[in-house]
Amino acid sequence: MVDDIQKLITEVDTMYCREVLKNRLSKIKIHNFRKFAQESQINFTFPLTVIVGKNGSGKTTLMKALKLLTKNQISKNEFFETAVDSGGFEGANLSYWIDGERLQYKRMRQNEWGKEGNILDEFKVTYVQTKSMVGATDKSLLYDDIGKNTKQIQKVEYIIKQSRKIVQNKLSKSERKQRYYLEKNVIEIINWILQEEIQYIEIIRHKYYSGTWGTSVIFNDGKQYSEYNAGSGEFVIASIVDRIQHISENSLLLLDEPEVSLHPGAQKRLMCYILETIKKKKVQVIITTHSTTIVDGLPKSSIKCLRKIDNSVIVIEE
Repeated sequence: MVDDIQKLITEVDTMYCREVLKNRLSKIKIHNFRKFAQESQINFTFPLTVIVGKNGSGKTTLMKALKLLTKNQISKNEFFETAVDSGGFEGANLSYWIDGERLQYKRMRQNEWGKEGNILDEFKVTYVQTKSMVGATDKSLLYDDIGKNTKQIQKVEYIIKQSRKIVQNKLSKSERKQRYYLEKNVIEIINWILQEEIQYIEIIRHKYYSGTWGTSVIFNDGKQYSEYNAGSGEFVIASIVDRIQHISENSLLLLDEPEVSLHPGAQKRLMCYILETIKKKKVQVIITTHSTTIVDGLPKSSIKCLRKIDNSVIVIEE
């Protein structure tokens, strides 16, 4: 892997100027939507776009709007109104320009959105949200209910018992895709980002804890350990790299706060890996972040800042 982010940026910029790299999503317009200025727009003018802003500046809302481009997504899944929250959607619409064609979502009435235009079937979008990445063990301990008024020690004993199934149970043919080892080249990338010496990584998606899906990750660096006893950064990077390695060429990758649990050095190497991926797979990448490490050194054309004016209206500064 190349550990020179300025060199990679120059290479990506050259490829973009020569139209070897193209942004399939060229812009998004936001009309009368929540606290955004009435007519807001982002032009995507570099293969990597980083969206920054203070808490409450609209980054999450904007990423949800972009997430609507993922396959079989329903607008109501991301933007809905309740008895205690009107949502701020009255008269709202979102417009996207993909391969020069317009796609629009428009609020028709409460909790009902209309759609105009089509997303081409070959336009693939991958959404990765690191703050939602929770291993199966933590998920069970923190969120699963295995009984009324369950004590922590009972949850621990339950996990100890159920973990045997991960080792003992043979997978059916249909389940094998839920359990696999990461390839050697993928582990090399993970080791480079984390500066570790992991020998193998096994990903296991299962329902052994409380009958709900969770992800266990088995690491081995000479000794075997699960994601529960790994650093949270190890789990996050293994999950991110595994997802990115499987994205389609000429697609769109959305990364929501990828810096979670990562040391600044690991963040910088992750950005190098993302730029390498842009070069190799000709993908467009959009990131939301609070990290100055991720923004550092990027060209101005790649940075979009969301800013509140008078603590109410959100403007987008290109």
